[in-house]
Amino acid sequence: MNNVWLTEREKQVFEQLVSGRTNKQTAEAIGITIGALSFHKTQLLRKLRVKNSEELVRKYAGGYEIKLIK
Repeated sequence: MNNVWLTEREKQVFEQLVSGRTNKQTAEAIGITIGALSFHKTQLLRKLRVKNSEELVRKYAGGYEIKLIK
């Protein structure tokens, strides 16, 4: 995987999704609305060049390196 720079929130969303949590569970766990989650998830999927959460999990659940934007 090439380096992908994620915001702190995108990293949180990523970790929740690859651990198998639903959108509702993810939003509750990180304290945001479903609408905000949708925004961050869209940005995350675009940056990682995947079409949906299922592809994200298949591609990255085995091991990954995340770099944060500071």
